Amino acid sequence: MKILGKLKISSRYIRSMTIDCLALDIVAFDLFVGGIHADESNLTIDVYEEKLSASLLSLAIAVRTLIYQDVYNLHKFQNVDYCGFYESDNPKDKASVTIKDICDKLIHADSIERELEETEKVDHKPITKIIGTNNGKQWILEISVSLFCESVLNWINTINNA
Repeated sequence: MKILGKLKISSRYIRSMTIDCLALDIVAFDLFVGGIHADESNLTIDVYEEKLSASLLSLAIAVRTLIYQDVYNLHKFQNVDYCGFYESDNPKDKASVTIKDICDKLIHADSIERELEETEKVDHKPITKIIGTNNGKQWILEISVSLFCESVLNWINTINNA
């Protein structure tokens, strides 16, 4: 029995998910550091962390689904090195990353960590660590979720204008 037929994700749906992730990233500093919200029991931060993790994972899966629908050529991905920095003990790993690379790391991550703290940077964009292991060796990809989301939106614009 087919309910929906072939798995399909639209660029419009990915745009919506990306906006959600971007909003979660932007609101973090004001909610937990610069705002007046009191969260002594850490309930809000716990829900926030779960929502951000689930949203990033869902976005990564949706982007990969769109890629593998044979609609978009993988060669159209440009490096988005400005989104993050990749660390690994494996010398064969590449330092430059694409949107697909970040999605792959999000899908295969063991944990996602971030620290929200006072900073002199005007934009208050926190760094998010995506951490995992491959063949017993740990890897870490540090990204700006905001810059990653903006890159996904730019990529979607390129797809829609092609």
